[in-house]
Amino acid sequence: MKSAGETSMHYNIGRYEEQLEGYNAFIPAHLPYSPDLEYNDTLHSMLSEADRAMTALDVLVEMLPNPDHFIWMLARKEALLSSQIEGTIATYYGILAYEADISIDEDPNQIREVTNYMQAMKTGLEMVRTGPITVMMLCDLHKILLTQVRGARALPGKIRPIQNQIGGDSLFNARYIPPPQEYVRFLLQDLEKFMADDTSMPPLIMSSLIHAQFEMIHPFLDGNGRMGRLLIGLFLCSRGILLKPTLNISYYLKRNQDIYYNRLSALEKDGDLEGWVTFFLQGVIEVSHDSRELVQKIVRLERNLLKRVISENIGGIHGAQMIELLFTKAILTSSDIAEHCGVSIQTANNLVKKFEDASIVREITGWKRNRKYIFTEYVRLMAEGTNP
Repeated sequence: MKSAGETSMHYNIGRYEEQLEGYNAFIPAHLPYSPDLEYNDTLHSMLSEADRAMTALDVLVEMLPNPDHFIWMLARKEALLSSQIEGTIATYYGILAYEADISIDEDPNQIREVTNYMQAMKTGLEMVRTGPITVMMLCDLHKILLTQVRGARALPGKIRPIQNQIGGDSLFNARYIPPPQEYVRFLLQDLEKFMADDTSMPPLIMSSLIHAQFEMIHPFLDGNGRMGRLLIGLFLCSRGILLKPTLNISYYLKRNQDIYYNRLSALEKDGDLEGWVTFFLQGVIEVSHDSRELVQKIVRLERNLLKRVISENIGGIHGAQMIELLFTKAILTSSDIAEHCGVSIQTANNLVKKFEDASIVREITGWKRNRKYIFTEYVRLMAEGTNP
């Protein structure tokens, strides 16, 4: 992979325009950039590998005991990591506990940033099933993202009416100055048109350009990074490349955060489109392989637990039903067990106590009544790589 600034071809990504106040703002070019992206052997190979990796992941996910549960556990991971890139301090366990109404020693305002992201993702997926991605949709999702969290005063759901910046304490020493506010709506309309265009450009390449263009436009006063990463999965789902939100791209972007920013900067400053696209495709390949390994670990976990409950007679005749339930609810109660297994609450209490004694689940409330239990090993596997 080329280092930032090294490119075999210079692409017209945009221009700098001096403003009356004396600073230079960047005006992105219309998509697709010109000239057309040069598909060399490396790019062709990476694109094919990325497509195969995503397809293999989709196939493997269907082998899980409960694919939909896994997909939304993975989506929580994407929401958390994308938020952490922007400085959110929260944990995977904290998200699950918050959703289960369990008090924890974490800032609920930080956690709400992640749960808002999840809600924006779910709403966006419902929207793209029935129509194209539009500027209005992006504004609606932005409003969800910034409700009652940091940035709530930054006009949630509204395109910015003033100039903004990235880095620095003024417009004169900022790391990046997006286009002035009068350009933003026109650039977003152009982006909307590009996303709806039925071109021969591979959707993965399109998604890399869409993300970069959105970040260069920086259309909101806050939340642009999260919105731009959310847009990657929504676009791929809208094109049918992803059937469910299984692309955990923020895992790669957080792991390579400095390179991520440098690649976007090299795209803007040097026209290094190939460098950005190959970095993006490498991310798709890596996170698809990472998620496949995670799926395989979960399949092995299920098989090993089933063998164990049978060989050690954990839970008697309801042991296998309990394992089945654990792969549909990471945090559960005796009532959940009673309903799933068709037993009394007393029997459910006895059953979960045996699983607790076997260190398969752990009680996490400290309450005497209405206790809640977490499936420890499953959550540990899902949380890998999410430490703040």
